[in-house]
Amino acid sequence: MKLQTKFEEEVLITSDVELMKGMYTRKRVLRGWSEDFIDEDTGEVVSIERHEIVMDRGILIDNSNISILQFHLAAGDLESVELSNQKRDGIFYSSMGSIWSVTASINGKNKNIYLYANSPDMALAIAKDFIEQQYPGGFGISSLKEMAMMHLLTKLSQETDGELKFYKIEVEIENEAGSYNRIYIVRATDAENAKALIDAYVISENNKLETPVEELHLTLLSASTVPCEAMIDFDFCNKYFEADKEK
Repeated sequence: MKLQTKFEEEVLITSDVELMKGMYTRKRVLRGWSEDFIDEDTGEVVSIERHEIVMDRGILIDNSNISILQFHLAAGDLESVELSNQKRDGIFYSSMGSIWSVTASINGKNKNIYLYANSPDMALAIAKDFIEQQYPGGFGISSLKEMAMMHLLTKLSQETDGELKFYKIEVEIENEAGSYNRIYIVRATDAENAKALIDAYVISENNKLETPVEELHLTLLSASTVPCEAMIDFDFCNKYFEADKEK
């Protein structure tokens, strides 16, 4: 069978088994029913919805499977079945989230924007949302790159007459339980200023804990400037994570 794109997909939602033959289930086929039980605390009758998988997605509807669907339709377990002319049994899962660098062409210049996202699609959507509000005129996106695990420090402010640059800083954080390494992207005048900002941030976050660690010591392991136009705050990006969960 020749591979087709989504643009050529034909979707059918039907309860007519004669139309189903030769097609594929587009979604999991679930039979549903209600069960009543008595709440022991209130004595009220409470109904709960139950579901069971009848057929997975991407299943060819042959004579055998038509019989199965016909049985559940007749029993009232199913109202209809969503079908496709294409076998699509792959399921996309987004990651937990990481840092992405999005390169945008703004006013003829390539600019890198760092943000939190769980997929290329989300990174693209967040970057477009941000750029549309921050830069007038036309723009384009030329590349997206998932970065190593790091933290964007976007809410730090300081008064300085010096030139601020974006620094990638790796530090070792030691406490009584042991040590671990962290990488931060921070805007600062130099590497020492960046480390001082990270020190203040780590101590502030530690003090918010229910049981703060008594002793913390940070050691600067590496520092380098990074080509970055802007960092998008996590609160902004998190709106996209929340919307993704609701899908």
